[in-house]
Amino acid sequence: MHLNAHAFAGAAIYATAARLDPASAPVMGAAAIAAFGSHFVLDKVGEPRWSRAQHTLFDGAFMALFAALVAASWQDYGKFMLLGALLANIPDIWDKKFYLSILDPERWPAFDDFFCHRKGYESIKPTASVTVLLSVLLYAGTLVVVVA
Repeated sequence: MHLNAHAFAGAAIYATAARLDPASAPVMGAAAIAAFGSHFVLDKVGEPRWSRAQHTLFDGAFMALFAALVAASWQDYGKFMLLGALLANIPDIWDKKFYLSILDPERWPAFDDFFCHRKGYESIKPTASVTVLLSVLLYAGTLVVVVA
């Protein structure tokens, strides 16, 4: 799954916990685990076969929207959204060597330390339309958490 989908899911989970009780260590701890775990759930959904430029444009556009939302809500939930997005992307950050393996796979080959990045883990091969729709829905969910 794409960077933005993981970021939106993690942000929504962690910001929701912050709305419930940001001072509660058990609530925020459970949210951190859930945000991290969301990566494995979303990786069951694959990615369409796009070029590197298409992937970059797609993730870049949605992450720009995400950055705007984080900046607009920084005083209330922005910091929680950013932390949730980071937690949800830890497996990709590690296995893709801070995303350097995407830029130059020969120089920085990716790991497959996390089981969700091994062949055969994906069970759904979405079309481009489904991928865009999923990202829109996850972004909308994040927006609802912050605005509501």
